[in-house]
Amino acid sequence: MKKKVLITLGIIAVIGFIVGGIGLYLFFKPTKDFAKSKADFTLTSDQLFADFSKDEKVSTAKYVSNDKTLEITGTVQSVTDNSDSTKTIILSVGSPDGDICCTLTKEQSLTAKISEKQSIKLKGQCTGLQELIAKEVIMIRCAIVE
Repeated sequence: MKKKVLITLGIIAVIGFIVGGIGLYLFFKPTKDFAKSKADFTLTSDQLFADFSKDEKVSTAKYVSNDKTLEITGTVQSVTDNSDSTKTIILSVGSPDGDICCTLTKEQSLTAKISEKQSIKLKGQCTGLQELIAKEVIMIRCAIVE
């Protein structure tokens, strides 16, 4: 009887160590650096917004992923400083219906010198279309391409 209890406890301990190890690996796994990665798609802010406006499902399947890098070129409509020390750049899309919202990484936000009406090229991750007040294509973890 004692042998069965010890074996069961041993198996539970081994499974616990394996699950804990996997959890720690996933927690500390480094995130992708979009600034250094090759762009999967290179397009203008107008093209990206038009694609999402035309067919959101197809565009989501095409552009939204944890490992797809988008390189977007556009004109800065406005720049906002966020409370978490990041900057959000709004790119115009040639339509009053919406825009592209790009949040820079903290590192980029500290050194970025951006002004309105400036042409800019960014790399980042697309998370899709958001429609609260107006249509907005959301880009996160963005970096300015020199």
